[in-house]
Amino acid sequence: MSEDVIQAGRQAWTQIRGSAKTSFEGWLRIGAALLVFRTQAMAEAKRNTPFGTRYQTAINKLLTLHDMQDIDSHERRGAIVMQENRAEIEKWRATLTDVEQRRCNHPNSVLRLWKTQGRPLRSGPKKGSHIVRPKHPTEANPPAPDCGLQACGRPVHHPGEAIKRAARALRENWRNTDTFVVARLVLEAAYRTDHDFAAAWPTSKMPPAKDAGQAAEPVHRVAVAGITLAATA
Repeated sequence: MSEDVIQAGRQAWTQIRGSAKTSFEGWLRIGAALLVFRTQAMAEAKRNTPFGTRYQTAINKLLTLHDMQDIDSHERRGAIVMQENRAEIEKWRATLTDVEQRRCNHPNSVLRLWKTQGRPLRSGPKKGSHIVRPKHPTEANPPAPDCGLQACGRPVHHPGEAIKRAARALRENWRNTDTFVVARLVLEAAYRTDHDFAAAWPTSKMPPAKDAGQAAEPVHRVAVAGITLAATA
C-alpha cells in the first residue's frame, strides 16, 4: 500500500516538474507520499516528532531515493498540510467555480485561500494597467532608502492581536531549524491579508516622517515570545 502511495506521488511530481503545470490532485498525491516518508524517517531516526538531525538525514535520503529531493521545502510542508486537511479543503474547494478551481492548485494558494475561505482573483490585466508608467523613479515617487540593517523612516507599531498571532505561530514552529520558513510563517500569521495591514497602519494615522536633523523619539524594545518589538515613547 505504501509503495503504491509513494509511486503515485513520484509520478505526480515528475508530471508537475516536467510540464511546469500544477495540479491539485497531483499535490495531494505528493502530500500523501511525503507523509509516508515522514513516518518512515521518524521510525529510522527513532524520533516521535519530525525534527532533529537524524530525522533530516533520513528524510533527505528517502527524498533522494525517490527522485523528489528538488521539491521546495515550503511546497513539501504545504502538500502535507493539504493532505492532512484534505476533507475540509475539498469541501471549501467545492464552493468554487470550475474556473476558480483551475486557478487554485498550488499548495501556497490553496492553503492561503482555504484559511481565509477566500476565492482566487480573476486573471488578466488589472484596471488601469494600460497607463504607461515611468521606468525610472521621479520626485513624486522616490526610491525607498537603502538603510541596510539600520532602521530608518517612520516607526512601526504592531497591534496586540498581530503580536499574539505571531507569538502563537512561533510557539508552534519553534523546533523548525529553517529560519526563513519560520520567519515567513510568523509574518503570515501576524498579517494574514491586506485588511490586517490596513487596520494596523491606516494612512490617516501614520506619524509624520522625521527630518534628518530632528532628534528621534526614544525607542523601547520589548521581547515577546522571542520577537523583539520596538515602540516609541
